[in-house]
This record gives sequence, structure tokens and C-alpha cells, in this order.
Amino acid sequence: MICNTHYPSVLKDHPEVEFKLSCRKFMELVKRAQIDTTKSISNHHDDDEYEAQSLQVSKNNHDQSNKRTTAHADLDASNNSKNKKQKLNQTLVTLQDAIKFGNTLRTRYGPELEKNKSMNSELLTAFSTLAYTDLTDKAVAYLYEIPYIETVVSEVNSAILESIGKYPNSSIERIYRQVSVAIEELSLGGNAKAALLDPKRDCLKDTNI
Repeated sequence: MICNTHYPSVLKDHPEVEFKLSCRKFMELVKRAQIDTTKSISNHHDDDEYEAQSLQVSKNNHDQSNKRTTAHADLDASNNSKNKKQKLNQTLVTLQDAIKFGNTLRTRYGPELEKNKSMNSELLTAFSTLAYTDLTDKAVAYLYEIPYIETVVSEVNSAILESIGKYPNSSIERIYRQVSVAIEELSLGGNAKAALLDPKRDCLKDTNI
């Protein structure tokens, strides 16, 4: 992990951040397994079409020269069968990696999960991705969207800044938060002009914050 390489003490000093990164890793493993599965199904369909065409060639050709074509088609079909098995095995390995890592998390954090409902809820949320064959389903899609991922990234960045003696938030981020709070307070106080202000729209048009 890059964080451990450059800032070895950060995750040790912030176990809650390490836990969230581990949950993120699990969800990415599930995503990789699903991508592999989708590719395997797609390739399987393409291979089936090719085999059907090869069999048709074998059926329609009877002369000596076409026997070579038939033999060639049979060889290709055999190779396609081997390829399909290899792709299926790779998909199973990826899924098994995700399940294995999930079991590791449950074992490692087991005692804490019983005491900390928030941690337990977060891990169960990560585990829920295994129940879906389509991660674009609205029940779990948000887990793979940038805003959700950025919350973890932000916590990692804050932990790193803190470890090197700096504020956990950058100056621009602190100013942005202060302005947002000020606008909200003014709006609640009945200031109509304040309600028209939007820092994200007005100041961060060309950023991903």
C-alpha cells in the first residue's frame, strides 16, 4: 500500500482509517470479480457462436480438402474450451480472493465489531456488495461513486497531514467549510441574498472537490 510505504506510521496511529481502507479494498475486489465474470460470460457467448460456425463448416463440407478444415475447426473448438475453463478459473480465483479477504477482516476486527456498531455497520455495508450481481443497482451503486470514495480519501489525507505536523485539512478546505457554514447561518437567519450564494458552484467550478 502506498500509504504504508511513504507514511508507515499513519495507519498504525489511525486504525479507524485503516479499517475504512480495508472495507474499500474489499469492495474493489468484489468489483474486480464482477468485471471478470462479465467478461467471462461475454467471451463464453462469443466462443459458443464460433463453435457453432465451426460445426456448420464441418457439416457442410465433405471432400478431402475440407476434411482439413473440419480438423482445424475441431482443434479450434478444443482450444476455445480450454480458454473458457481458464477464464472461469480466473473469475473464481478473484471471487475467492474477495471472500478470503472478507473473512480476514471479520476475524481481525471481530471483538471491535461487537462493541462498535458503526464499524459493524460499515463492514456489513461492504459485505452487502457480494449479494449483487450488478453493482450499478441503486442499493449499492453509491458505494462506487466518487463522493463516497472521496470521504475515505479525505480521511487518509487528513491523517497524513496530521502525521507531518500540519492541519488535518488544507487551508482552502477550511475556508470553504467556514464560508459554507456562514452562508447556512445567514440563510437560516433570513438573509435572502445569502441563500443565493453557492461556494461550490461559484468558486469550485473547475475542481472535483
